[in-house]
Amino acid sequence: MVDDFGGRRSSWDYAGSPLVADNLLVLETGSDGDSTIALDKTTGEKVWGQGDELAGYSSPIPFDYFDAPAVLVFKARAMVAYEQAAGNELWRISWKTKYDVNASAPTVIDDQLFISSGYGGRRARGALFQLEKPKPRQLWVNDDIETKMNSAIVYRGHVYCVSERAGGRLMCVDLANGKTVWSESSFAQYGTLMMADGKLVILDEGGDLVIAEATPDAVAGRILKQADRTHQKTIEEKADEFRKALDD
Repeated sequence: MVDDFGGRRSSWDYAGSPLVADNLLVLETGSDGDSTIALDKTTGEKVWGQGDELAGYSSPIPFDYFDAPAVLVFKARAMVAYEQAAGNELWRISWKTKYDVNASAPTVIDDQLFISSGYGGRRARGALFQLEKPKPRQLWVNDDIETKMNSAIVYRGHVYCVSERAGGRLMCVDLANGKTVWSESSFAQYGTLMMADGKLVILDEGGDLVIAEATPDAVAGRILKQADRTHQKTIEEKADEFRKALDD
């Protein structure tokens, strides 16, 4: 991307994955004039290029904007939407963070958009937007949501995430109003989060592998399984623990 399109590396180089959308391959280069480009996936020829901003660290996301195919791109300082076919900019949401680290993938839920980021301070936050014309309208913001590297998961009307706030916590947030429903503080600040069979699978940077119930119920026991932190464990042992936890 640097040699062919004049790409400019961000502080930590490139981190996002390409997006294959119909006949296009959408990439973030961070170059002047071709910050986001779309190539013909068969020939490699450039179809369109837009923008002058440095790339963020998230991957382009496809979505429908009023029944038209579009692409979401988390730039270094903004969330930008482009027409998929022609690359025209549809709108942008200013989103500045410390060190220009926008790494968490946005989530589109029907006609709404959830965005989050981390890196501490007043700029780290999570917010929900209503997808409208000419641009989205913010519905709420929650400053306790700080997803520095991992992405949040939206499931059955709630947002689940690993937040770096207060030393690390697993959070459940009501999608309707942005209020924190519950949080568990026994987590490292950073980790990966995924969903499997209605359960949250979390691996934090300290080596803890946790299976948690994806539920807003603040009374029920949410942590189902937690592997002991042992850095000497092999990958096979970790995988066995993971399979047993999902089977329970």
